[in-house]
Amino acid sequence: MFCNQDSIEIIEEHLSPYKTANVCQHISAISDKIWGASFRKCTISDQDFEKLAKLLKKCKSIKYLNFNIKFIDTSTKLGIVTSLLGNLTLLDTLCLHSNDIRDEGLVILFYSISNLVHLKSLDIGDCNLTDQSVEYIKDLINPIDSKKGLQEIILSSNKKITSKGWSRILLGVNAAKNLKYLHLDFNNLDDNCGFLITSAICNNQALEVLDLEQTGIGNRTVELLLYVIRNYKLNLKVLNLLNNGIEGELEEEVKKYIKNDYEQTESLNQLNKLDEDMTRQSLELVSKRSNSKKPGRKLRDQFKLDKVFERAHKLKPASYNKLQKPEDNQVNKGPSEECESDNYDDQHEFLKTYDDLRFKTHSVLPFNLNKF
Repeated sequence: MFCNQDSIEIIEEHLSPYKTANVCQHISAISDKIWGASFRKCTISDQDFEKLAKLLKKCKSIKYLNFNIKFIDTSTKLGIVTSLLGNLTLLDTLCLHSNDIRDEGLVILFYSISNLVHLKSLDIGDCNLTDQSVEYIKDLINPIDSKKGLQEIILSSNKKITSKGWSRILLGVNAAKNLKYLHLDFNNLDDNCGFLITSAICNNQALEVLDLEQTGIGNRTVELLLYVIRNYKLNLKVLNLLNNGIEGELEEEVKKYIKNDYEQTESLNQLNKLDEDMTRQSLELVSKRSNSKKPGRKLRDQFKLDKVFERAHKLKPASYNKLQKPEDNQVNKGPSEECESDNYDDQHEFLKTYDDLRFKTHSVLPFNLNKF
């Protein structure tokens, strides 16, 4: 359990009444400056969570909230989360990965999520969604009135959504003018969605990262992608086609035009594919993103982040120590004016500095539930 001066990170713990009381006391002490709270893979009673949520509602500065991995295990907790979101008006990153939310749960959450005008990144991967959730997903990624629409959405491992449902989502991506990071990995798209995938890439000039790992697409879809890549000016920078049974020659041809540096681009989703604990450094580094003026690469999902730091802790102690003691010029930055267009980029910047922590293979992936 890590309770810092401006954030809280609790990983894989049972929050007993005693522990909950201690956490509540700490939240009360930093309520005016807390920016992030993570309760990844934790368990807590409905009654204690209600006490915790009442205090979190007073923390108006929270921008990052993580309830990943079976935290929301009752309808009561789902209702408490819904109520909590209504008070966190500055929230820009919400992680709900691997909770059995289902379609009915997304309906309950939808109104609160859609009213978060600053929300840029949403992780609802592995939430047991079906085609009934498709219209809600489309509404979240598309601009509506004063809301600009999401910049990143993680939909990994929602395998009950059919190719028909994905086709409708991809049609929505065409009009999602602000969507930069789209994670569809470990789903059932197949080649029937190939034309709509290429259409989305052509029509959405904001799209920079598309994760199609293990989605059932084949050579036919990649041939369409190659045609588009060769003949159209695209903004796409990362295209993950791993584990799809595609001919090696076709995959290599794609790499000539779009560098597939997914292994070197840690993102929220990449972290999800790993199944190890997140360390304190993840939140500490994420906290610096709002102070950096330089645009950085996005983290597709917080799940992958978790894996990166755990892997660093086990395999690269020297790098891990470097993360614990970053250089002064990277930490002691003065307050700067907030820039709405740059803030999201900055949030996912921090891993860029630590090149030696990048994944070298995709055998161990983050934010989804296969091992990165």
